[in-house]
Amino acid sequence: MRLGAGGMGQVYLGRDIGGRQAAVKVVRPGHAADPEFRNRFAREITTARSVNSPWTAAVVAADPHAPQPWLATEYVAGSDLAAAVAASGPSPRAPRRSSRAGSPRHWRTCTPPVWCTAISNRPTSC
Repeated sequence: MRLGAGGMGQVYLGRDIGGRQAAVKVVRPGHAADPEFRNRFAREITTARSVNSPWTAAVVAADPHAPQPWLATEYVAGSDLAAAVAASGPSPRAPRRSSRAGSPRHWRTCTPPVWCTAISNRPTSC
């Protein structure tokens, strides 16, 4: 079952032999033929594997060197991003404030990112 599509490729609902569901991003053939893209995709996989957070779906398998590169992450059921924004509105931006010490540095607070598996397989940023 196809969950979504974007500029990079398509995302499908997959299942391993044990029955565990995964969101499987399959790269478009045009991108697969581009060595620079493959390098970026391999870095994306490495970076995604290094994230250990309850707010992101973990990488369960990937092959950036396959004829058609792919990435599988834990599947998180939920509405798609467009439906969530339509129902709740966009996430509010956190207010900027100065530190009490009078430093010119500004700090932002951030709510946990939302995992948009069907859209991009990447968490929204703060």
